[in-house]
Amino acid sequence: MTAHRGSGRHRVDADVAYARLLRDGRGHAECYAVFAPGLYQYCWSLLGPRTGTADPAGEAVREALLAAGELIGRLGDHGDLRPWLFALARTACQRRGFARRTPYAELPAVESERPLLLTMPRLPPSYRELLELYLRHGLAPSQIAGILGLDAETAGELCRASVRRAIDELSATASAPGRPGATQWALVDVVALLEAVAPPGPPDRLRHDVLADWTAPECAAERRRLADLMRPLGVGGFPLHRSRSEAAAEASAPEPAAQGGGGPGEEEVVALPADRITTADTPAVDRTEPLAEISPEPDEPADDEAEKSRWTTPVVAGLATVAIALSLWG
Repeated sequence: MTAHRGSGRHRVDADVAYARLLRDGRGHAECYAVFAPGLYQYCWSLLGPRTGTADPAGEAVREALLAAGELIGRLGDHGDLRPWLFALARTACQRRGFARRTPYAELPAVESERPLLLTMPRLPPSYRELLELYLRHGLAPSQIAGILGLDAETAGELCRASVRRAIDELSATASAPGRPGATQWALVDVVALLEAVAPPGPPDRLRHDVLADWTAPECAAERRRLADLMRPLGVGGFPLHRSRSEAAAEASAPEPAAQGGGGPGEEEVVALPADRITTADTPAVDRTEPLAEISPEPDEPADDEAEKSRWTTPVVAGLATVAIALSLWG
């Protein structure tokens, strides 16, 4: 399964050039024009739309870009500039708390867009986010791994799982796609629906505010403050996710209702932190490593054991993937 790489695709050498501009304190307008629209759409999908004068997605994009100007020296590989900016934006969104209801559910739609708007609310929040990163913004699983704090193999499997789940939901809720000769939904149809239903872009005012604050000497302290909010950073300069214990403490402090043993809705409010769970929060690797050791060594003399391994290994691998997905995303 190959991800669509549409208008959001960027060449690595171009990202290196933009990173050098930021490092030298130049090229802010160019960087905003290239990166801000995609970052805004991503933040919109996590935080929801504007409400009155409040624009949480715009605030998160502003924080990410201003912090990037301060932290660009910590980016280990300038070719990772784009996923790094997405990681900073996600950290800014995470601090605000992700929306529990997808904003796609509130978008008006024509008939051709209804399959996607009916499907997105039926997907787990983690799968919606993966579809945004993987298909809409064309990021590779290795890049998504840095954004979400996963290893590349797990990120790839979860990206494929999110696409399969979207196809299953489309198949269950909508008639066959309108492609000539198509009898069932496929990856190309999910991509086409995402392209047809684009989230709103950044308002004009945001560009003015970001560019003014990015360079103004009087905003230097604010830029440093926003950079500090992105820490701690990992080896490559990507933000590290908060520890599960810290997130759980913040989430559980104001929630005395946890004593009741309620249903699924109550558990979601009480037990989960406002941010989604990642491998930095849940020791998924510790839990699944023993499964990889079940298959025998190649020179195992027992024929019966060798025969068993030929069919148990794929089963174990599938169970391991399911265990990781469940532990990552609740």
